[in-house]
Amino acid sequence: MAFNPKTNHTSDNQSVLCTTNIFSIFGMSKMLMPYYLVTIITHNKKKFEGIKENPSDDMDFMYRHFYHLAINSLGKENIIGYDCVMVSTLSNVYKAHQKKNQRDRPRRYG
Repeated sequence: MAFNPKTNHTSDNQSVLCTTNIFSIFGMSKMLMPYYLVTIITHNKKKFEGIKENPSDDMDFMYRHFYHLAINSLGKENIIGYDCVMVSTLSNVYKAHQKKNQRDRPRRYG
């Protein structure tokens, strides 16, 4: 059984997984990364960094949304740096954030 990367097919027709969309197997249309890493740097070089959860997959909208929230809370004149990126639940950044939150706020029943 040989795989041809140009056509995304195998030489025999017995392997269905190579020609099937992997998300249709699990019943999902697409994988969502609902976590966003937001970094804000103020004029006095203070850095705010955190992960926000939002189920929207429109990255441009979320970038502007979090930027306007930062402007409303800190003021536009105080922000000299801003960044917003999507974060996977498998990334080291998210795992470190999750460990920090579990350490800071332990659950009552778990």
